[in-house]
Amino acid sequence: MEAGRLDPSVDVLVIDYESVKTNPGLLIRQIRDELVQIVPGANLGKMLVNVPGRREPFPALYFALKSNY
Repeated sequence: MEAGRLDPSVDVLVIDYESVKTNPGLLIRQIRDELVQIVPGANLGKMLVNVPGRREPFPALYFALKSNY
C-alpha cells in the first residue's frame, strides 16, 4: 500500500508494470494500476499512463475487480 499518485490522501494497492523488465517498454511499462477496496471483495482500479513531457500521469481508464474470497 502506498499513497495514490494523483490522490496522495488515498492509500492504494499498486500494480507497477515498469518494474518488470521483460514487459514491452513502448506502452506496457508506462502503465501503473492503482486499486482501492470499495466494499469487501470489490476493488475500483485506475489505470495511469506516464506520458513523455507530462509531469503527472494521465488517468486513462477505470476498472473493477471482484473477488469471491
